[in-house]
Amino acid sequence: MSLNFFRGYALGMSGNLQQSIRELEQLMRKREVAYPAILALLHMHRSSSMVDRQEIEGLEISLKTAAESVSDNGCLLSATFHLHTGDIYEARKFVQRVLPPGRKPQTALEIQAAR
Repeated sequence: MSLNFFRGYALGMSGNLQQSIRELEQLMRKREVAYPAILALLHMHRSSSMVDRQEIEGLEISLKTAAESVSDNGCLLSATFHLHTGDIYEARKFVQRVLPPGRKPQTALEIQAAR
């Protein structure tokens, strides 16, 4: 799933926003990657030369709904996405959500250490 997520994100970053949006919209239906897919969709729509305000509003509502059931893997994928977009503060917030006291997964540590 995460490979498909980053494929969709990479398409957008290479300038193919429409294909990126199509790929990410398909991932919205998969619980494991729904939250990070919506984050990436918001990023792509906001990066578009013709911003669709209604679509952004709908995605923001979907993001709130998906936030209630985001998995640990979804949090880590969201953290990694935020790192790629340069939002270190948001990346740290997602990492901290999955770090239980006394137990720190290696992937989460790597993301938390990035500054």
